[in-house]
Amino acid sequence: MRALLVNPSQLRAYGVRLSTPYPPLGLLYIAAVLRRAGVEPTFIDADLAGRQGVAGAFATLNPDLVALTATTPVFSDAEALAWQAARIAPKALRIIGGPHATADPEGVLRSGAFHAAAIGEGEETVAELVGRLRLRPSETDLEGIRGLWFRRRGDGTIVRNPRRPLISDLDNLPRPARDLLPSLASYSPPDARRSPVATIMASRGCPGRCTFCCSPAAFGGLVRYRSVGDVVAEIGEAIDRHGAREIHFADDSLTEDRQWTLELCEALHRSRFPVDYMFMNGLRVDRVDRELLESLRSIGMQNVGFGIESGSPRILANLRKGIDLDQAFDTIQLAKALGFATWCYFLFGSPGETDDTALATIDFAKRANPDFAKFFVFKPFPGTRAYRELAASGHLVRYDPDRTGIYTAPVHRVDEMEPERMMYWLRRANREFYLRPGKVIDHLRRIRSLTQLRLNLRSLRFVAGMMLRAA
Repeated sequence: MRALLVNPSQLRAYGVRLSTPYPPLGLLYIAAVLRRAGVEPTFIDADLAGRQGVAGAFATLNPDLVALTATTPVFSDAEALAWQAARIAPKALRIIGGPHATADPEGVLRSGAFHAAAIGEGEETVAELVGRLRLRPSETDLEGIRGLWFRRRGDGTIVRNPRRPLISDLDNLPRPARDLLPSLASYSPPDARRSPVATIMASRGCPGRCTFCCSPAAFGGLVRYRSVGDVVAEIGEAIDRHGAREIHFADDSLTEDRQWTLELCEALHRSRFPVDYMFMNGLRVDRVDRELLESLRSIGMQNVGFGIESGSPRILANLRKGIDLDQAFDTIQLAKALGFATWCYFLFGSPGETDDTALATIDFAKRANPDFAKFFVFKPFPGTRAYRELAASGHLVRYDPDRTGIYTAPVHRVDEMEPERMMYWLRRANREFYLRPGKVIDHLRRIRSLTQLRLNLRSLRFVAGMMLRAA
């Protein structure tokens, strides 16, 4: 049996042209599961190989199974690749997983490009699917495979198999098949200080109930951790076998279990790996304290990011964020004092947004003064509470999945703010935060290497572009 795993172009995920940032960890886990099942997979990345390179892989391999993954903004690219597979390798079963398939499996299947959609965690679902196909290679009825929706052959009826329970022991999963990548150095994480970078997921899930987040739909608000020993062993493998010089944690909520996090820091401190560590995502300000941050700093963690979202308590309540702004301010100051590069994330255009709440967000960002403030327009993704509420109220005025990348223009309006006004506040926030003389001098003082100079110049170009973007 031949399986081809395809990572679609990630350009629409951002809405601006960036170097291919990270390898698709989810597909690499699927590849490892296929190997365990006795299937040697092939992997190809559309951003690295190009559309013609993917077409060549379809023709050369003539696969029995084509698997893709997609977030909402890149779904149309995944769909186009699936149709390409249908033309070149028509006997292949085409399946899609990832956040968008989990959020909207019916819409995904009604597109006609895919035979099946994996919902939630896909590893055990794909393993069962492969076993079914091997036993009955001519059988297309996939009924009974939990976590899989599919179109029945003939009439196209969508069969909705039950959800699959979450994987109870993450240590049972094989390590991601990083050897299938051209190299780790093929990817260019925008905030990396050293290359190559390996991404690690030590846990899955987040307990938060933020209205704009897809995590509850995928993981049900639970956080499950791998054992500390398993995580440390994977980091060692990424260094020894793949040459990683920096480790980026991709977890949604790594510090939710305080004791587990302290034990991880202790184990990494003992290991003395010759790498730096960074967080890809934000931490919750109410899930860290001085001891925990000091432990993270002691192992070489370079940055911490915090999802603040708004400087308005009313907007935070609307978002069900569940944080206190005074605590957020104090946590940011503590992180700065401990020597972390500090990042904060803010949104404009959240439900209930007004000019006053947008101004409060800029004021908080300037007062807290993290090293970097990342300002975004609120994006309602399928499967989230925010999407359902905005759709029901008729506020999705410009909705197009292709335009839901994080740096793209708004696809919605709120009662007291039109899309153009959201973009005004986005530009104003970047201008007021970054063009302060003290902030410019601060960034110049922090430059200690050519790598840091390169990162600062890249950030400057990016922020300048954001200030000039039209709605």
